[in-house]
Amino acid sequence: KQVTGGINATGTITLSGNAPVGGITVALSSNSANATVPANVTIAEGSSSATFGIVTTPVATDTAISISASAQGVTVNNTLTVLAPRPASLAVKPTVVVGGSAAKATVTFTGAIPAGGLPMTVQIGKDTQTINVAQASTTATFNVPTPSVPETSPLQVSATLSGSTATATISLVPSGGFSLGFNPTAVTGGNKATGTITLVGKAPV
Repeated sequence: KQVTGGINATGTITLSGNAPVGGITVALSSNSANATVPANVTIAEGSSSATFGIVTTPVATDTAISISASAQGVTVNNTLTVLAPRPASLAVKPTVVVGGSAAKATVTFTGAIPAGGLPMTVQIGKDTQTINVAQASTTATFNVPTPSVPETSPLQVSATLSGSTATATISLVPSGGFSLGFNPTAVTGGNKATGTITLVGKAPV
């Protein structure tokens, strides 16, 4: 099983039969402080299983953690992988920008950034930079500078963390210009499509 660090998980102990009179106490242990478990859990009389909580902490890299359960001279082990945070989404606003102006990007992560922070690689068009994301953060923002353009052009923005990448694309328009889009962008002859003209800013009085 996998869980992002900082998000709690649940473990289940299952017996081969029902617990006897008085129940069974099962000792628990973990080989890492990144996933802690209670010292023991009791399987009630007549029951065949019990659950317990696993508290995880944010990690910088994916970490495989062994959790053990022991009772009546028998020990079983299983592995829980605690994942480093990754980009869950990337949003850039506004989505239509006058070339030469800046937009703002927001990355939302799958979990909190661990102690010490993590470096995130940001690519804007062909330009690449590294941003250090502070510990405990669940989001990060950065400016998206854009070049001047002679005609409407797409600009791709991406953010990479822990080997995973989220991307977004915005449209650059010439200063004082407008953009023209079609929906759908491809249509079979005889069917209709809709065209949309978008001004840069508001139309004058």
